[in-house]
Amino acid sequence: MEADGKGAVVDPINVECDTERKAEGGNGTTSASESSAISSSPNETNTEQSAVAAKPQNTLPSSSHRLPPDEIRTSSLGTLHVLPDRIIMDIFGTFDAMELCTASLVSKVFYIFAEEDEHWKSICLTKFRGSFVYKGCWKRTVLMPKHKPVPEAPYKKLPITGFYSDLFYARWYRSHCPLTPWQTLPPDLPPQLQVDRRSNLSVEEFVEEYAKKNRPVILTDVVTKWPAWINKSWTREALSKRFGNTLFRVDQTDDEGDKLHMKLKNYFEYAATNTDEDPIYVFCPYYGDRAPALLSDYEIPPHFTEDFLPLLGEKRPSYRWVVIGSQRSGSAFHLDPFKTSAWNALLSGRKRWALYPPGIYPPGLDWDQDDNGKWDYTGEDPVKWYLHHYPAASTNPNIYLRPIECIQEAGDLIYVPSNWWHAVFNIEEAIAVTQNFCDTHCFEAVYEDMKWDNDNYYLHVYFTEQMLRVRPDLMKLSMIHPGFWTRQSALNEKKARKEYRKEKQRLTQETEQMEKWAQGISDPDMRRDFQEKSVEPYRTHVREHLAQLKKRRQGFLHPNVVATAQQHADTNVFDSNNNNHSNNNNTADGSQQSTTATTKTEFTAAVFWRQPLPQLDESDFALLTTTTTTTTTATTPTITTTVVTTSTPLVVPELSNEPGNDNLATASRSDNCGPSFNDANFWRMPLPVLEELTIP
Repeated sequence: MEADGKGAVVDPINVECDTERKAEGGNGTTSASESSAISSSPNETNTEQSAVAAKPQNTLPSSSHRLPPDEIRTSSLGTLHVLPDRIIMDIFGTFDAMELCTASLVSKVFYIFAEEDEHWKSICLTKFRGSFVYKGCWKRTVLMPKHKPVPEAPYKKLPITGFYSDLFYARWYRSHCPLTPWQTLPPDLPPQLQVDRRSNLSVEEFVEEYAKKNRPVILTDVVTKWPAWINKSWTREALSKRFGNTLFRVDQTDDEGDKLHMKLKNYFEYAATNTDEDPIYVFCPYYGDRAPALLSDYEIPPHFTEDFLPLLGEKRPSYRWVVIGSQRSGSAFHLDPFKTSAWNALLSGRKRWALYPPGIYPPGLDWDQDDNGKWDYTGEDPVKWYLHHYPAASTNPNIYLRPIECIQEAGDLIYVPSNWWHAVFNIEEAIAVTQNFCDTHCFEAVYEDMKWDNDNYYLHVYFTEQMLRVRPDLMKLSMIHPGFWTRQSALNEKKARKEYRKEKQRLTQETEQMEKWAQGISDPDMRRDFQEKSVEPYRTHVREHLAQLKKRRQGFLHPNVVATAQQHADTNVFDSNNNNHSNNNNTADGSQQSTTATTKTEFTAAVFWRQPLPQLDESDFALLTTTTTTTTTATTPTITTTVVTTSTPLVVPELSNEPGNDNLATASRSDNCGPSFNDANFWRMPLPVLEELTIP
């Protein structure tokens, strides 16, 4: 809500009509008292002018106080007056341009609903897709030809009096409210709720302090070394001059759900004058093909050069984007695709970030389950989230449930770790570039998310094949989808089927050739002898050979073969450090002991649960029956300590936080904000040897 020049409170819904409808008995004139009540928002210059009148004093919105009697709504809407404004808005949202123009002539309230800019925006995007020139408001954009210049005078709506609506007021306020409260962080924000700002951070320091601990950080001296920053080639003026006619993808979609594309110069014209509640946002992954010169304006920072996703080749999904947004635009709370990590470099403008660590869900998410049982979420637009949810979220009594915040200035690069919820709010017009990646520290989370995504199953299978070839040490920590081995067997069967057909064709041709030779022998005795000693044995050999190929082909799909392939990969690919399981090793007392029984207990939890159950033989049962248990009990007045030891204790890998040790994830927060860890790493920690404390 804003104040006009006289200090009166401005309400967009209390409006007056200077031309009353004849159908309602009006004479088409406006009284002096009505004219004096008309005013407009003070910040309306070259944008659409909302006809706004000062609300009468000592009145409240319709939810708490309704002006008696509400005659204008009843008389203007007729039988529709019993419906809430939201339903009426949905009805008007189904109209096309001609129907909206016709509806605006029915009555005053019909005019108000028909003039709502969101209706015209939807019509414009459906009719012109991204090929339009914004002319100050969406109604003008739809009705005026593209070649005509934008009129200097702003579009004026007819002011209506006596109609109040919380829905219209909320929509107007979200699109016109000042952003001053969010331009800076709260002065009393605790340090543990702010993202660190670092300069001169080496790669080794970044890995130890942030990548391994799964913590975000802002690097302040990386972007300033890029040609794009030095040459100032990523400003609005420079980009419009270089790529003004280039199509960039935006976040809006058409009726079929396909993303729209706009010329960059047209988008900048829109960004400079729009007053949308949720402005259009450029989010283009195709700039490498459409504007390849942009790739030479920056380079991937050395902190993020490790990336396994290039192994997917042409199958790799979109992973880098040019992001351009006007003030008030942004992205709702979300997780990056496949829970990858990301970096975002801002070259112009300012952004405000709100982040939540793994395991903590931000408020305002709308969860929905489709027919297949898959859950999906939708976050609220940044302006709506900061107005409706941020006040309560930022003052939550539990400090661990508050968002972690930062303001990204021009020249800053922010690192967003894997599995972190984050929302971005452009408090100024912003131009940035961002890229997602999968490195050693987030590989497990990425692989697990990709594995259970049925829409990308074959992508996961291909990624598994490549990672087994390149980094089997990382695959050791992941649980491979059982369908992978089934698919591998199916591929082998398909290959064997081709081999069978090719071999059958070759042998059939050779058999026919031998029969031709036999037919060419004129002597009956020699022909019969050739048939018995050459042709018939060869036919028998062909039948046996083809039967073996067919049996081999069908054998690839047998469940036991699939299980054997999985077990073979577990014991040969992943346990590469224990190749000689059958060798006998000397124990501490000098006796010989087979390592087979020992290696059954030396495993990480993730590998163990995807291995087939071992087959127990008689020696195993004998070992179980001869195991002795020694119990030592120390009694105190309140606590009884029982230490249990066996002849075959569980062997557990040592845990440490040293670099290169994958047994324990160090994804925790070192600040005072409480413990945090990567769930996938946590659940693969080996079970410790129990020394039980029994409390009576």
